[in-house]
Amino acid sequence: MSFGKGYNFNGVKEQIYHIHMCPKDNLMWEQVDFRDYLISNHRAKAYEELKIELASKYRNDRGEYLLSKTNFINETLNLIKKT
Repeated sequence: MSFGKGYNFNGVKEQIYHIHMCPKDNLMWEQVDFRDYLISNHRAKAYEELKIELASKYRNDRGEYLLSKTNFINETLNLIKKT
């Protein structure tokens, strides 16, 4: 399950929350590994810069924003699998 709060159709941002819930054996748990890898391997800054660029470019298009992060995320997940 995923819950989001704080979005509206005008593009006006309020405080935004994302809450994800899933069983322990769900693929979503890769997100925790992804976060930890970003921090411990100094990729967090590159991810931050990408997200800022995409947020500006796709300000009112969350779907395209998410799709545009896919390559970076997949590259990082592949790096995690190699370790």
